[in-house]
Amino acid sequence: MKKRQVVMKKDCTGGKNSTTSSSMVRTVRYVECQKNHAANIGGYAVDGCREFMASGDEGTNGALLCAACGCHRNFHRREVETELGFWRMKKRQVVMKKDCTGGKNSTTSSSMVRTVRYVECQKNHAANIGGYAVDGCREFMASGDEGTNGALLCAACGCHRNFHRREVETEVVCEYSPPTFND
Repeated sequence: MKKRQVVMKKDCTGGKNSTTSSSMVRTVRYVECQKNHAANIGGYAVDGCREFMASGDEGTNGALLCAACGCHRNFHRREVETELGFWRMKKRQVVMKKDCTGGKNSTTSSSMVRTVRYVECQKNHAANIGGYAVDGCREFMASGDEGTNGALLCAACGCHRNFHRREVETEVVCEYSPPTFND
């Protein structure tokens, strides 16, 4: 679950009639569950849930419960990311730039492609008795179509996708088009 908060600041240092407005964007994420499921027997065991996903809509009680592990959002570690910038600046995935050495019609473009895979299951099935036992599932396979509840459940082990370790692979693709010469 991501929550975005935008804070505007006005900076009047550029002169009497000059104003520059900048923004500060805070992104709040709730990641791995840290609830001790063996506290009642004097032990320590976490269940392996990797990211909070609300089980209900915003404003309902379900919005505070994780769809994967059933724990309250407060048991998940909170991450806050702050970005500073100007309103006119935008983050883009594709960047076009002109190549000054190749002639006036030569351009180079690059794009970044991110691939997300969910690999071995890390759910601790013995958390309630203070032990540690994983089921051995090596890769997430959706048990339903995209957009359904089954898309978040593994067909092999039955666990929610958040219990599977997430791998992000980033690939940068550069394309170069040589200059065109007119005879």
